[in-house]
Amino acid sequence: MRIWYQSAVEMTRAGAYSDALQAHFKRIAGDCVDISLFGAKTGTWGDLQPAKVSGYPFVFHQVVKSIFIDAALRAEQEGYDALIVGSSTDPALREARSLVDIPIVSTLESAFLVASTIANKVGLVAPTDEVAYIVRTNLENYRLVQKMASLEVLSPVLADDELNALFSDPSPLLDRFTDSARRSIAHGADAIIPAEGIMAEVVVTNRLTEIDGATVVDPIGTAIAFAEMQVKLRSLTGLRPGRRWHYTKPAQEVIASIRDR
Repeated sequence: MRIWYQSAVEMTRAGAYSDALQAHFKRIAGDCVDISLFGAKTGTWGDLQPAKVSGYPFVFHQVVKSIFIDAALRAEQEGYDALIVGSSTDPALREARSLVDIPIVSTLESAFLVASTIANKVGLVAPTDEVAYIVRTNLENYRLVQKMASLEVLSPVLADDELNALFSDPSPLLDRFTDSARRSIAHGADAIIPAEGIMAEVVVTNRLTEIDGATVVDPIGTAIAFAEMQVKLRSLTGLRPGRRWHYTKPAQEVIASIRDR
């Protein structure tokens, strides 16, 4: 089984994060699944922090969505069995599922669905207000928000110059994440999702699995397992996106014509 994991981060400039993800993939999937890690092209973000600028609708539409649409088309063309959207903002999720037949798995959606099976109320922690807004909007669109205890934002939010140091000194992030999680637990959360890739990887790498009795969900590991499940169901039962309404698929000549333009 081959899975394409697409991040919005420039992996060529994210050494510690990239290494941590690769080790995470190996720990979850073992030797039976080959997971390839892809990021945004070098230079996409310059000196900007994707988690902050992706909150602008123009940037989200023009830059972030195009990364994941192109990835979905390439993944299917190159014979991958599934693609994981490695961003809690779920860019182009509907568009990607309408374009290809391989499973497109969302880290946010799969983590929330799985968390709902072990918790009556689910809490989330986002790194910035911008990410929190997109996550909340997505959960409303997925009709999952009724299961949400609360959506908290790190306080203070992560600064750009902190990101590179998180894997060598995670304590400032872990303390802030724990404080934010406790606010959600006070609202009834029995499961907590770190709703952003780098933050989630730091939390998981440091084995933070429980806070005051509430389970901390690994959204990256969950998405991998969810992708494996969907690939198997596609092979064994013919599971596909429904094409009548929400994920209507255009003809290949239409896709080719639009991409050429």
